[in-house]
Amino acid sequence: MGTDIGSLFTALSQRAPKENLAVFIGRIGGRFMDNTKYLFRHCVQTEQPFSSVFLTHHADDYDMLRDAGLPCLMFPSEEAIAMLPRAKAVVCDDFWWRMETPARFLLSGAQILQLWHGIPLKLIGMPEAESAVSMDAEKRQMLRAGYSGYDAVVSTSPFVTGTGLGRAFACDEIWETGYPRNDMLFRTPDAIDMLGVDREAYDAMERFRGAGFKTVFYMPTFRDTGGDAFENGALDLERLDIFCRRQKIAFFFKFHPYVDVPVPRHLKAVHSVQFNSDAYPLLAQTDCLLTDYSSVAYDFLLTGRPVVFFPYDLEKYLACDRAMFYRYEDMSPGPRPVNEPELFEALFRVCKGGEDPWREERNALCAKLFSACDGHAAGRVARLMRSRFFAGGA
Repeated sequence: MGTDIGSLFTALSQRAPKENLAVFIGRIGGRFMDNTKYLFRHCVQTEQPFSSVFLTHHADDYDMLRDAGLPCLMFPSEEAIAMLPRAKAVVCDDFWWRMETPARFLLSGAQILQLWHGIPLKLIGMPEAESAVSMDAEKRQMLRAGYSGYDAVVSTSPFVTGTGLGRAFACDEIWETGYPRNDMLFRTPDAIDMLGVDREAYDAMERFRGAGFKTVFYMPTFRDTGGDAFENGALDLERLDIFCRRQKIAFFFKFHPYVDVPVPRHLKAVHSVQFNSDAYPLLAQTDCLLTDYSSVAYDFLLTGRPVVFFPYDLEKYLACDRAMFYRYEDMSPGPRPVNEPELFEALFRVCKGGEDPWREERNALCAKLFSACDGHAAGRVARLMRSRFFAGGA
């Protein structure tokens, strides 16, 4: 849609009377996952002085939400075009929608709450725009626009605000409430929690745990230059499967939502989780997290369970993909194997030997990253939404 449609939609937004309506927009075209999902769940299940609706561009997500009886909109339906201009607030955890969909023009009169999708280890936002790593003029301009213009951004602690998110975003306020998605780590999932989850993987994880297996969940970060541990030869799927079967380890992996890696069907202990699904119900029953530079490591600290870090390409990552806010060694409280034999040894020690010499270091970092570790982050965000965005809130 071109400039004429943009101008028309902007005019619709400016003329429309605003209602106590919050529009929730998920990542990757509006998938039902991550922080927007869990804050939306809280808002529709509790009494609020505003209505909530989830906006998606995916027909399968729309059908799933509609069938569950949840308020949702499919863009660019007539219903969406009529309703979006009336919204007082937009809730998001990414900024793709501000770049890629004409829905942004219809929402131009709304206040924006940016939940974001993780405590940043790697540079994001304004510091990333000033970095020379994997940067050009077009990307720099996109970053400056994408990380600007927010009425509020959610953080998890004063430390994270001061060293990371407060530097990354240009915003009016920062709310140190914690992330709604982490509430899932403190409870048994309900029907809404399970929407958008890879149910086959979830059920398999439950079966393996019931049979006495230890569960390892590998969630590496996205690399700007592409590639992954399997493609780059750092891990071999066949050898990994043999190791895990011998040690009674059920190994699940889910790459970044933009990356999909299929698993050969004959493998028995290695399982792929749908790349565009919500991982948090699976994390809640994971015995050991395996990652590299992903913020999921910091969420998982809330469980008290071990994390193994696999920085097989750290030098290349720092030189070609992304610089970091912090020294990696200060933010990786766990074993740090850099090749396959070292990784198998670390997983054996953690999963079979029960070794956990990093517990105190994990707990200390968790206390620094999270002001509250109680499973009630969504409630804190909703209270601030009421008082900042909607009349009659307390």
